[in-house]
Amino acid sequence: MTVAASKKTILFVCTGNTCRSPMAEALFNHLNQDSCYEARSAGLAAHAGQAASPLAIDVMRQAYGLDLSDHLARQAEEDLLRGASLILTMEERHVHSLLRMLPELAGRVMTLSEAAGQAAADVKDPYGGDAACYVDAATEIAELIRLLSVRLTQNDDCRQKTNS
Repeated sequence: MTVAASKKTILFVCTGNTCRSPMAEALFNHLNQDSCYEARSAGLAAHAGQAASPLAIDVMRQAYGLDLSDHLARQAEEDLLRGASLILTMEERHVHSLLRMLPELAGRVMTLSEAAGQAAADVKDPYGGDAACYVDAATEIAELIRLLSVRLTQNDDCRQKTNS
């Protein structure tokens, strides 16, 4: 009888890894501290080491009490992708890009909305927008993360014990 020794990784992917995916990572990890899942984030066109958007930092701090100030963008590299149990993207085009890069990811990559049990839909990119755009994106992501968390809890195989 064993329980999973380490947490499974959910990788949130967006374009630059400065807005949407870091918000999703922080929200998921905050809401799922006792889960067997741990979130990370990356971007398909990320500039490694770039800080989170100042508006993303502000919105997450003010609306959710979460701190993104230490976030540094990372590129969605092959090893990171292959190591993830589940890869959730902010846009349908991200799914297609990832599957072109690594076709073997099929079955592990989908949009966040699909994973949350909703129809496939893009989370609008707030980059370059005003504070209201960031609030809208964060609100949408938070609701999708809430729905995703419920689904993962219902299907949580990390707590199941294997009998020998």
